[in-house]
Amino acid sequence: MEDHFDIQRVEPPKNNIKASDFLIILLVGFIASMGFAAFWALFTNLMNVKWVFLGILGGVVVGVSIRSSCKSRSKTVPYIASIFGLLSCVVGDFLSSVGLIAQHEQLGYFDTLQNINYNYFLEIAFLDFDYFSLGVYFIAVISAYATCKGNAK
Repeated sequence: MEDHFDIQRVEPPKNNIKASDFLIILLVGFIASMGFAAFWALFTNLMNVKWVFLGILGGVVVGVSIRSSCKSRSKTVPYIASIFGLLSCVVGDFLSSVGLIAQHEQLGYFDTLQNINYNYFLEIAFLDFDYFSLGVYFIAVISAYATCKGNAK
């Protein structure tokens, strides 16, 4: 007697994200990344030192936020968290650089944000970008992925 493989009984793994979960992931990821970027800028401007290490913490915060807010354990969710982790690093660097420019020029922070030319967003965000910053960004992306992955199957 041979064991036959019944195609009708085998169900494919469910890796799809429901539309409601996807919207929650996007909303929570955006809020977490922008909130942490604002914290990063505030911390940098209060200390007068640009600490790139905060990018790693940003990746962890974004990953944990998305993981705790979403019921879906799809394999694509950690990749979305990685993108938001990278976004928190880039925007955090930008806002920190704007704050340091405002202090150097003796202007208000919001005046500088209002009068800045956003065509130079990447140039301002990466004012002091080097290999160390690249390593921290990479670790932030990996930490967002790892903390969000959790028990994804």
